[in-house]
Amino acid sequence: MMFMHKVGIVVLVIGIILLSYGVKLGQNVDTENIATYICLSCLGLTPSGYKTGIEHDGLEKLDHEIELIVFSAEWCKACPKAIDIVREIAESSEFINYRVIKYEEEPEEFESFGIDLNGLPITAVIIDGEITDVLDGAFKLDSRILEAIEKFTEE
Repeated sequence: MMFMHKVGIVVLVIGIILLSYGVKLGQNVDTENIATYICLSCLGLTPSGYKTGIEHDGLEKLDHEIELIVFSAEWCKACPKAIDIVREIAESSEFINYRVIKYEEEPEEFESFGIDLNGLPITAVIIDGEITDVLDGAFKLDSRILEAIEKFTEE
């Protein structure tokens, strides 16, 4: 019993030493900032069913100006996939333009659009100058964008 007590004290002392060393290096601040921006895709909790080769049925009959804006950040693991999806959709029609707003380069744009960093990537669908949909994440983003466009063009 005495041996277990001594082991417990040694483990506690080592833990305190390591904790104080981490605080000295400022690691607690770094982890607070990282934890603020954790998303499901970053944790690997979203399904891995990203499609390649997007089908563009119905885009050939577009007659509205459409802009797709992807809000991204360098630390976001799903953002490059969302950007690729949006780029491919934009290249499929002369009526669709896209742009990427990176948090590190234009944080004021995030504020002006009211974008929360916890849901990145976020894609805004703007049709004829009006935001019609705001889509979060990259999973099945292609079909969700096409749905938003079809919904508007059918009205």
